[in-house]
Amino acid sequence: MNKTAVGLALVGLLLWSGPGVCENWTGNLNTFTGYKNQTDSFFKDAEVDDHFEFGLMLDFKQEDWPVSIAIDYFRSASGEQFFVLPLTLFGIELDSRTQEWNVGVRKIWSRTGQGRTFLGGGVAIIRNEINLTGASDDDDTGTGFWVDTGAYATLAEHVNLGIDIRYSYAEVDLLGEKPNAGGYHIGLILGVHW
Repeated sequence: MNKTAVGLALVGLLLWSGPGVCENWTGNLNTFTGYKNQTDSFFKDAEVDDHFEFGLMLDFKQEDWPVSIAIDYFRSASGEQFFVLPLTLFGIELDSRTQEWNVGVRKIWSRTGQGRTFLGGGVAIIRNEINLTGASDDDDTGTGFWVDTGAYATLAEHVNLGIDIRYSYAEVDLLGEKPNAGGYHIGLILGVHW
């Protein structure tokens, strides 16, 4: 796990930890495990548009604020073998990896019982790396936007379990093309509420 994800987890733990620290504050620190689809034809043509994704989602606010501050971090990766010539026995491994920071606001509505729904959005900073075995590599970082929605239940007053669906967009410059490094994301969230 990289240093930024560990830092995000520590901030969430600090906010959740003690009565003096989190008095009048409420929030959530959730893990995200799921799927990302890079919708741009640049990735579809190379068949590296489907990614496994893991992330951390943090939101917090004073109890009287109408929206929470949201800071989310995601990593995704996909690798495919494709053949340069139809009859060759040797292929080139193509791998696409992304890292995303999604910073903005999230509105959370409490429903009956332990259920909650949410809607969020803000600025996305997305880094995309492309690696071609035996060929060229390229990477770039772009800035764009993200939106998300979902629902979760808070069990035993502190354990969140639910689903997050989001879309992100940030144009990057890779191998002479300008594809969207974001895409559609869907995954399960599991975490803590304070």
